[in-house]
Amino acid sequence: LTEPFYILLSKSLHYFNLQYYWLNIITTSIFFFGVHKLARRSADPLSFLILLYPILIINMPMSAVKQAAAVGMVCFGFVYFMDKKLIQYIICIILGAGFHLSALIFLALIPFIGGPLTLKRFFLGSLISLPIIGLIGLSSYADIAISRYVESSNPEAAGAIFRIGILIGGMAIFLIFFKNQWKNLYPSQYSLMVLSALMAIVLAVILPFSSVLADRFGYYLVPMLTLFFVSIPFLKNTQSKAFWISLPYLGLILIFITWTSLSSHFQHCYQPYKSWLIGLPEREKYYGDINEKEEAGLIP
Repeated sequence: LTEPFYILLSKSLHYFNLQYYWLNIITTSIFFFGVHKLARRSADPLSFLILLYPILIINMPMSAVKQAAAVGMVCFGFVYFMDKKLIQYIICIILGAGFHLSALIFLALIPFIGGPLTLKRFFLGSLISLPIIGLIGLSSYADIAISRYVESSNPEAAGAIFRIGILIGGMAIFLIFFKNQWKNLYPSQYSLMVLSALMAIVLAVILPFSSVLADRFGYYLVPMLTLFFVSIPFLKNTQSKAFWISLPYLGLILIFITWTSLSSHFQHCYQPYKSWLIGLPEREKYYGDINEKEEAGLIP
């Protein structure tokens, strides 16, 4: 019940007897359509995609298929937020939550659509967020998250500290050094960028309790951070511009190299990853043993 669109997608694959990789194809398509929509609002769409790769692209559609679809729908929602289209924003967030319930938290941004950042709107946003947090907390999703990410014998994500670190650090740089310039150059994106920065800083409070939970919510904010990174060359009156422009690339390259070199997760889950871009495999080659067991009645 907490992720009905993902369940519907899974049942549809079974109904039409489609192979499992179609799940990746469909969720990845949703992800990239959303990313593409947001990239077109960026100052440099190609750089936007390049900077998304080390953290978001390799960790979402290549791994977390449910949340990948949710991130794609949230990206659509971000565009509608900028365009002050309330109904479309709500629909996108609800669709995203149908794949991964965590996306529901972005309904708390509804009071800020089309309006300035005021204490009254922050109060309304808090009122909206409380029942959403309660709904997530009472759902089966919360039970699974707590058992996996808090009470587990290994509740930490080794790479989360680096991913959340660059998210919090990047957003802090925005708030301290570039907030006013951004407001002048991108007024329609200003409210959403400030709210994203504040949400990223809140993750610093969650991080000591569960790095995995902070990591999961942080993925939604990576596109907004990247939107800021690719805009730096276009911001006026920026001192040490070459330093600020190169910093995101250097930081992400360093994190990517460190992760791929030292992470056991990468070695076990990504190095065996097979690309089927030049041709899909024959079903029997990958699923023959499963089909034989099904026919023999050994598995349902």
